[in-house]
Amino acid sequence: MLRVAVSGAIISASFVAFQSSASAAEFTGCRYAGNANSLKWANLTTRYEYSNPAQVAIAAWNSASTHFNFTNVNSGANLNVADQNFGQYVEGAAIDGLTSWRCSSGYYTETVTSSWNRYYTDGYPGIERKSVIVHEIGHALGLGDIEGSACVIMNGATPTRYGACGLSEPQPTDIARANSLY
Repeated sequence: MLRVAVSGAIISASFVAFQSSASAAEFTGCRYAGNANSLKWANLTTRYEYSNPAQVAIAAWNSASTHFNFTNVNSGANLNVADQNFGQYVEGAAIDGLTSWRCSSGYYTETVTSSWNRYYTDGYPGIERKSVIVHEIGHALGLGDIEGSACVIMNGATPTRYGACGLSEPQPTDIARANSLY
């Protein structure tokens, strides 16, 4: 079965994030196959104010104690990082980041794309942009949102994850969850 899914970082704490139905909040139900400890990413950002946070976000995941590492490539990427303007609402939700993928039998069938929604993030400082894309890369790794007041990078609400907790790096819980998949 082929499943197309998206997951996004929310900017309104009252919104319940949409997620694939595969496994509630813990995981998205899809992950990289094969030699997933050596992942390839491409920087498809259009402006420096997004390119730099993309590189720093990848470095944040690479410097964490994970079982995988991202290498920058010009072609053949597992993950594309991009900045796009999706407008105020995506499927009725106000989101500042979005990750999209196609999945079959629990594995990605094509390149995953994690993006900022410039409609909101053009007004963010660089460190908050980093928080959004580190979170979105977590979705690309197969991690689902953690809702509520948890101070983890996979908290689905930017006002909590960055605003209240000040996070822009994967936390031990995020790293352990990613390592359980790879």
